[in-house]
Amino acid sequence: LWVHCAALYIISFSACILLYF
Repeated sequence: LWVHCAALYIISFSACILLYF
């Protein structure tokens, strides 16, 4: 569960960066 949450967080963070630039 923790690994899944971490992966989801990283994906969301990456999407945020891609959206920002």
